[in-house]
Amino acid sequence: FDGLRGLAVAPTGHVYISDSGNGAIRRLSPLGVVETVAGHPPVSLLGTIKATSGDRDGSVLDALIDTPGGLVFAPNGTLYIGDYDNHVVRALLPSGRAKCDDGNACTADSCDATTGKCSYTHNVGSCESLDGACRIQSCIAGTCKEDGATLVTIAGTGQSGQRDGDAHVAFLKAPDGVAVDTKGNVFFAEMENRWIWKINLNGFVTTYAGGGSADWADGVGTAASMDDPEDITYHPGSDSVWIVDTDNHRIRKIDNNRKVTTIAGSGSTSSSKGGFVDGAGNVAKFNRPDGISWDAFGDSFVVSDSHNCRVRRVTLTGKSSTIAGAVCGFLDGSGTSARFDIIEKAVADSKGRIYVADGKNHAIRRIATNGMVTTVAGAGKA
Repeated sequence: FDGLRGLAVAPTGHVYISDSGNGAIRRLSPLGVVETVAGHPPVSLLGTIKATSGDRDGSVLDALIDTPGGLVFAPNGTLYIGDYDNHVVRALLPSGRAKCDDGNACTADSCDATTGKCSYTHNVGSCESLDGACRIQSCIAGTCKEDGATLVTIAGTGQSGQRDGDAHVAFLKAPDGVAVDTKGNVFFAEMENRWIWKINLNGFVTTYAGGGSADWADGVGTAASMDDPEDITYHPGSDSVWIVDTDNHRIRKIDNNRKVTTIAGSGSTSSSKGGFVDGAGNVAKFNRPDGISWDAFGDSFVVSDSHNCRVRRVTLTGKSSTIAGAVCGFLDGSGTSARFDIIEKAVADSKGRIYVADGKNHAIRRIATNGMVTTVAGAGKA
């Protein structure tokens, strides 16, 4: 791996990985096999390894990604991706499914339910098949054939900036962490614009929280301030999104009325002023927390405390504790005897096992429910 960033666990138990330096989404099987599922792996050019990154939608065999960041699965199996350096949010759609509306008109090939023959439809503003989902289909010899999984852009033009509006005219700047709620709304964090965005079910992008300045303040919507929020997750029980406010060294909650409150942490707004303390609320200290995810098995959040080289747990009331890690390094072991180096993301599967993107060690690590840390993929170097 080269530049690990996001992780997401599929219902099948496969772990999807943002291999940002290679411009690819990789997949780790339950048996420990790693394969590339979107984007291009590096190619050899005259003895030099070069990553083939870029910005191109299409089938997983042809699509290009540049510095993929945060990942999250929606209940329908769609994988959302923060495509950081392309300034867009992408979606890896399951086999045979396609984006329904391009913002102007929708076209799709479909099959006649009686004859199985191809027909062409053109509907302004919407496009649905009988099961309520659009599908990419190709006409071959007069019959329809569903195509494979597809990567599509769902928000952003590729131009860096800040502009609300229809998803395909909005300007974004380095979207990273992504989350999706139970209704299908997509939220994403932007470090450089220092706010949280929302893409609603109609494909409209709005600024959800954050004022754009590098500061710290609780408040409602854009009255709140944050500094380099890198990641975001959704908590279904409270219908709220939670973020790591990275350079403020805090964990924060945004409720469904857009009210932002600080739940844990007490660092200053300087990236050099983090610290480490387990405890409740503002007693706790973090040092550039980079990742956050909801762990339904553990009924709490898993936080990647990046520069403390620790995986930590934060409850809904803000009490923090260390799961694994202490001193930076690279070592398997139990609990705080294990070593990590710049943790980018940690996510739990349905069995309570936690997978860790160990950034500087270029490895995927796993924490068992008994606290034992093992390396499951990666050689410890880029």
